[in-house]
Amino acid sequence: QFRLNKWLLVQIGAVSTITVIIYRLVKKQRQAEYTKNVLFFPDSHIPCRKYLLSPIGCTKNDCRLSHNEKSSFIKLMRYILNAQKSLKLCMFSITCDELAQAVTTKYRQGVVVKVVTDTEYMNLNGSKMHGFLKQGIEIRHDRSSYLMHHKFVVIDEKIVVTGSFNWTHAAVVGNTENVLVTNNPEIVRPYLNEFTNLWEKY
Repeated sequence: QFRLNKWLLVQIGAVSTITVIIYRLVKKQRQAEYTKNVLFFPDSHIPCRKYLLSPIGCTKNDCRLSHNEKSSFIKLMRYILNAQKSLKLCMFSITCDELAQAVTTKYRQGVVVKVVTDTEYMNLNGSKMHGFLKQGIEIRHDRSSYLMHHKFVVIDEKIVVTGSFNWTHAAVVGNTENVLVTNNPEIVRPYLNEFTNLWEKY
């Protein structure tokens, strides 16, 4: 009886060990499949708006603006322009023409766009918030003397783009900034929850 119980314990231990190993391998494989992209700013050249946003692209043979797909800004724009269902934008300041145009373009294509922003900064000169409102995009803002200082966007509820980067021209070509992009659900979910909490609060 003792030998039998000992044998069973050994077998159970072996099965448990194998299960743990398989779990770790599967988890590691899934993590490797997640999108992980880190972008740094400023970009060395101003991006070409027609190249990014025109249906026919830029037709100038001697265009001096950036067409570089490896540039941080164009990579960032591609994430926004590839949205299929929703853009949940939580941004302190938006004054960048190209990013604002990308958002309105997706809205006209049927993508659901919601924006949470800061009360004071939405009324500054150059802010794109009133343009969003004219397009029909719904915006909610804080009602506090403190700042709504987040800088992130959740794309299709599957990807989060976050970092120090405000959507301003200075952030693109002047400031030292960082942006992290990932579709890891363990990271995306808290950002999505935070957006929902602020949306309901405001």
